[in-house]
Amino acid sequence: MNRFLPFSRTTPSGYLKKYMEVDLSGFVGHLDELIPSLIIEDRIYGADRRTNLNCGSNSLDLGVLVPDEAASNQYRWWNCETQGNWLDGFVRSAILLQDEAMLAKAKFYVEYYLASQDKDGYLGIYQEDLRFQTGIENGELWSQSVLLRALFAYYEYSASELVFLKIRAAADRIMIAFPANSEARPFSNSKEPEHSFCTGIGHGLTIVDIFFWLYKTTDEIYYREYCVWLYKQFNLESGTNLDADVMIRNILDSDYRMTSHSVHTYEQVRALALAAFFGQSEEYRTALDSYWNYVTGFLTCPSGAAIGDECISPTGADATSTGYEYCGLQELLHSYSLMLELTSAPVWAERIERLLFNAAMGAHLQNESAVTYCQTDNCYALSGKFQLNQPHCRTTDENQSRYKYSPTHQDVAVCCVPNAGRILPYYLMAMYALKDDVLTKYLFGPSDLNTAIKGSRIHIEEKSNYPFQTNISLNITVMDETVFTFRMRIPEWVSCFDLTGIEYKVLDGFIVISSVWHDTTEIKLRFHRIPSVKSARNGDAYINLGGLTMALKIPAQAKTVRTYPLEGFSDRHYTAISDDYQLRLCAEKPLLEVPDGVQAWFINEATNQLEQRLLVPMGKTTLRRVTFPKE
Repeated sequence: MNRFLPFSRTTPSGYLKKYMEVDLSGFVGHLDELIPSLIIEDRIYGADRRTNLNCGSNSLDLGVLVPDEAASNQYRWWNCETQGNWLDGFVRSAILLQDEAMLAKAKFYVEYYLASQDKDGYLGIYQEDLRFQTGIENGELWSQSVLLRALFAYYEYSASELVFLKIRAAADRIMIAFPANSEARPFSNSKEPEHSFCTGIGHGLTIVDIFFWLYKTTDEIYYREYCVWLYKQFNLESGTNLDADVMIRNILDSDYRMTSHSVHTYEQVRALALAAFFGQSEEYRTALDSYWNYVTGFLTCPSGAAIGDECISPTGADATSTGYEYCGLQELLHSYSLMLELTSAPVWAERIERLLFNAAMGAHLQNESAVTYCQTDNCYALSGKFQLNQPHCRTTDENQSRYKYSPTHQDVAVCCVPNAGRILPYYLMAMYALKDDVLTKYLFGPSDLNTAIKGSRIHIEEKSNYPFQTNISLNITVMDETVFTFRMRIPEWVSCFDLTGIEYKVLDGFIVISSVWHDTTEIKLRFHRIPSVKSARNGDAYINLGGLTMALKIPAQAKTVRTYPLEGFSDRHYTAISDDYQLRLCAEKPLLEVPDGVQAWFINEATNQLEQRLLVPMGKTTLRRVTFPKE
């Protein structure tokens, strides 16, 4: 297994650093101030630990402005998700950007959460009367997973033995409650109607993230074996009230159509992946291949996003009529990165880059700190409801408000905004991997790597505007003369490339450089690309430029629909200024790459005239059209 380097070894520079700085000065750095009732005032891991089914229902803000009584049990653990995922993105961003004030704040929060740990290692949200119980909706394993991910990031940065011992104690306490190879049922759920909302139980399968990281850190085999056992126990349940898309019997059923909450479907696959790689089961390996064939072939949009608004449509992906949730983007990227680490196969890096630079950036307000909760590739309106009454669209639930830009989305749930703070740190974490004396660069983007090989400190500076431009400069500096192999992935869209500064060979989709490294070596790399027409599932066409999905930018006007006591933050709707985007692509006409994007030829449906239009990267748009009927 080609292991990623510990978190914080790769830091952002250039436009990626600026992108993260916008959010650290925005919702990533200030979400606790924007929604203090959910993060500061609810001490869910401490004094406000839940002690019975009614705890907190009258006195605490439970994460949504207009609660649904049918899901009342579910809301009682929601704030752990908001707090844990926010802390994960916040701690990682403060570390990567080395912002002194934010680092001090991150340290304060880490110490605050660690102080809530019981003497027996428990680090969760329940008092003893509800602890480690199943059969009712609960967030036991989920609450620990989201918090421990953040603490692990802080440990890898600080190398604090105390932090590590506390993480390990929390994990070992879980293993005592649910012993491996026992009859314990950590994912059992009630079949009674009042307990039909069991999403916290399903989310809990992500606890495998923690045990996998413990395995990588300690090389203790029983941690990875515990991941396999957890997935086996998950498959014992009926699935009636539990998200069931990643249950083995459903994946292997050729007639089954995924319809669960998309975030669960895209995060739970990490347990299947670990079971497939460490469980020595041909059935698991077959199921994992079937899962990814379904997700990447049937559920994925041109942008690289897999659908889910919030549940998965059984009809498959459509650039206009099926949306995707930001939580799903982050969890899918995390799952892709695990597949990359386990397999070293470049295809997972392709999927990571496509998802981040198209779908994720296309769901982030340009140069401001706000994201959409749900989004579509073809985006004609962001007015809360799903593209209501817009051309080329169908009307869905008129009561929802997920399609807008917000720094909290508290009217629905404060889950997507915290996850938006995690996605770039997780991208950077998957950029490099090291096995023996082979250092592999899987992902590109302006960044700095600091690591060591054979005791020699190594710094790699990447100067680029990748993927928006494909000229890449790499300065590789070693402290002491060292022999090692450096590999770089060749993206699948590259028609050819130029490399100067050192001798190399090409092997299995990688540029391979084996050398005696000393002082500083400057490598100049240029990937060549050609605009190409691709076909969406419905037969419409879209245009790629390298790893970028291109879009017709639709002029829009903004309307502020909510302001916050904290200055500079608001919720906004966007509507199109005109409908001059009803076009048919002339697929036979040549495409021309220009500095701002791609020039393409269209027939204007209103005038029936031939026109040339500029398409830009969809990650740089608010309203847009990505797919077009072919002329």
